[in-house]
Order: sequence, then structure tokens, then C-alpha cells
Amino acid sequence: MKFLLVSLFAIVASVSALRGGPVKETPRLTPPDASCFKKANTVDVCEQEASSDGTGNCVWCQTKGDDGICISRANARDVVEIMRIPCPNYTDPREDSIVDVAATRTTALPTPPDFSCFHSMWDGENAKITCGESRAKDDSPCVWCSAGGGDHDDAAGACLSNDEAIMVNGKYGLTCPSMDYLYPAEDVIRTGIPDVNCFKAAWVADDAETACGGSKDASGNDCVWCRTSGDVAGVCLSRPESSMADGQFGLTCPGSELLERVSFEKFMTMQQ
Repeated sequence: MKFLLVSLFAIVASVSALRGGPVKETPRLTPPDASCFKKANTVDVCEQEASSDGTGNCVWCQTKGDDGICISRANARDVVEIMRIPCPNYTDPREDSIVDVAATRTTALPTPPDFSCFHSMWDGENAKITCGESRAKDDSPCVWCSAGGGDHDDAAGACLSNDEAIMVNGKYGLTCPSMDYLYPAEDVIRTGIPDVNCFKAAWVADDAETACGGSKDASGNDCVWCRTSGDVAGVCLSRPESSMADGQFGLTCPGSELLERVSFEKFMTMQQ
């Protein structure tokens, strides 16, 4: 459980950064301080330990029943104000007063991260099964990402939204099944953020096709070279984009796995 929350700090920070927009408009999570959760697994021991980030003693936060995690005060602020997990004795270092958890639930946060899947783990006896039956805020299915490659029902893991699962697959020791988090193509058009990494890699190179093959998209996956009719030109795209472009306007993208055909006009609209 400790691993899940610390991983989630890094996950949401990465996803928030990709969403773009002014920094003021996106809640930013404090980098995780590992010292507290390594020291204690009970409330009494936890709150006697000092965190390494200089914010005072560690804080105990309840996750489910008598279970909880030991984290720093800086991380507890994110847990209380953004993730809505109660930390009974948390004191805001800015005000030195006990935080009213109920009041924070009514605070409007601009473009908050999607924690609906993460919270679903506490609603059932089996976190993995409950996760598979839950949905994110955008109504897409939640994704169970297994830790350490374990796939049995009681293995450790994290329940994440599609965007978060895409970001962490293969990172932080988590494995997320691709069949669960791939959006239908129409949803990619509606919610996707254009990935210009691949396009730029080919645009500035003397040999575009070679440069494309050696480049990575924003998610760290290989770029795809899509050829035009007659193989006289082409375009370098991320794999999701190549899936949508394959077969449209004379483009052929090797290895594409179309989930749903989408007109190339819509594909180009996403790039604008």
C-alpha cells in the first residue's frame, strides 16, 4: 500500500505535466519523501519519527479501516487536499492548524487529477476485482496495473485511469495490460494531446525515415514511419496516431492496430 501511494505521486505529476497549460492551472504534487514510510507502519511509531524533508514529524493517513501509511507533512498536504484521504493529525505547515478535511472536499481545484480509480480500491475486499468493475471520471474503465509482474488476485498493484496507466506501464515496477487502457479512436480524437515528438524528429532530419525509426514519442514508445502512395514521401507519427492515419489519404503505417476507423480530417484536427 505504501508503494502504491508513493508511485501515484510520481504518476500524477507526470500525467499533469503532459496535460500542458499554465502551471497555475494544474495542481502539482510534492515529490515523495521516502523516509517516513520506510520507518513506520503504525500510527504511534509514525508520528514520533521526523521526516527528512524538514517539515516536522511524519503524519499517519488512514487508507481503509485501521490500515494506513506514514508520510511526510508535505506529502500529507497533497493526500488531504487533492487525493481526499484523511490524515487525522495532519497540521498545515502554512497555518499550523488542524486541517478540516470536510472543508477541503468543497474546495474547487482547477483541472484536478483523476483519483476516482485510485479511490475505488478501498470500496471492496479485493482491490483488483473492484478496480476492474470501476470507471474513471471520463467513463473509461479503470486499469489494474500489477506490481512486480504478479497477476494473481491478491498481488500488489495500483488502480489507475487510462491516462495514468499509459504513463506508468513499464515504470515504477508496474505492468498495465494494453487491452484495458487503449481508447477507442474517437476518444483519442476527443481527448488526446497531440504528440509532436515524432513529427519534429523527422522534420529536422536529412533522412526523415531513418530519423523517425530511431526516435521515441512522448510516452517513450517507438515512432512509426507512415509511407505515402508510391513510397515517395511519408510522415513520422506516434503509434496511436499511426493507428488512426493508416489507410487514410494514401498513408500506410506498418504495425498499426486500428481500434476504430477515424477520418483523416479528424486526425488532422487533433494536430491543430
